[in-house]
Amino acid sequence: MRVWSSSPSLDSRFKDVQVLAMQFAKQNGESAFAMGKDLAAAKDLPQIVTLQNRYAQVQMETYARQAQELGRAMAEAVQSFAPQKPSGATE
Repeated sequence: MRVWSSSPSLDSRFKDVQVLAMQFAKQNGESAFAMGKDLAAAKDLPQIVTLQNRYAQVQMETYARQAQELGRAMAEAVQSFAPQKPSGATE
């Protein structure tokens, strides 16, 4: 049975993905706390509903962009494991 372990090359290739994911988590957390602050300052129910709707729309757009960026970063990291074709090789 083969045991998979973390190697320095594996760690370095996925470091950018980890950093990106942590940045997104921080951004999303800060956005949620800002939303909470705005809700606490809301004067009435219609204002709360408006704030919530705007927050939901912006966050869904943000999540979609973040997912694309993470997907791209993962694809780049995975491609670095693919065997390189010798120069001049044709398919």
